[in-house]
Amino acid sequence: MLVFALAPFTTRAQDSAGATADPPPASDQAHASPELVGSLPATAPRLALAHRLIDETEFIEEMKLSSTVRYIKLEPEINAAADKLPEGDRSTFALLFSMDYETAEAARERRMLNEIVVYYATRMNDDELRAAIDFYGSGLGHKLIRTPQNLTPDERDKVRKYLTTQPSMIKLTKVSADYRNSLQARREALNAAFISDFGARFCQSLNSARIKVSYCPTSGLHKSPGMNATSANAPGP
Repeated sequence: MLVFALAPFTTRAQDSAGATADPPPASDQAHASPELVGSLPATAPRLALAHRLIDETEFIEEMKLSSTVRYIKLEPEINAAADKLPEGDRSTFALLFSMDYETAEAARERRMLNEIVVYYATRMNDDELRAAIDFYGSGLGHKLIRTPQNLTPDERDKVRKYLTTQPSMIKLTKVSADYRNSLQARREALNAAFISDFGARFCQSLNSARIKVSYCPTSGLHKSPGMNATSANAPGP
C-alpha cells in the first residue's frame, strides 16, 4: 500500500535556496476558509509583509524537504507496485508516479503558502510583522532558524528573553501555535485533498500511457479503493 502522510507544520528548515515565491493571488485570498481569516483586513502591503516573514522562517524550504523525505520512504512501495506490472510498463509507471507526485506536492505547497500568508496577515498588524521580520532577518534570527544547535548559552538566553518579552514575538508565538493547532484539526481533510489531487493526476497519466491498473479504470477517474484521510492505498494491478 502507498501511504501519504501530511508533515507537521514547522518553521525550522535546512539551508534556504534563496527562492522567493509570489504573494498569494487575490483568488486564493478570497477563497480562504472563513475560520482561517482573522479580524484584520488582508491588505496588499500586509500580505506582502506576511509573505516576507514566511520567507525568513524558510517555511517553503521545510515543506520541500519534508516532501523529499516522504517520497524517499515511498520508493520501496512504488517499486513493489511497479514490479507487478508487465516489464515494459514498469519504468513508465515509476516515472509517472514521480512526476505526478511532484506536481501534486507543488500544488499542496502553493496552497499551504497562500493559506499561511493570509492567516498571519489577518492576525498580526504591520508593525508586528515588521518586528518579526527584523528579528528573523538578523544574524541571531538566521542562526536560530538554520543552526539552532550552534547557539551559544548567551545567545540562547538572548533569544529566550526576546521571544518572551517583546509583544510582537509573543503575538507571533501565539499565532504560530494557533495555526499548528488548525493544521492538526484539519489533518484528515488536508490529506484527503492531496490524495484526491494526486490520484486524479496519476490515474489520468496511467490511462494516457495505456497502463491498466485495477484502481484506475479507463472509464473514469476516481479515488483509489481503500484511500482514506490518512493513507492512500494503491493495490496491485
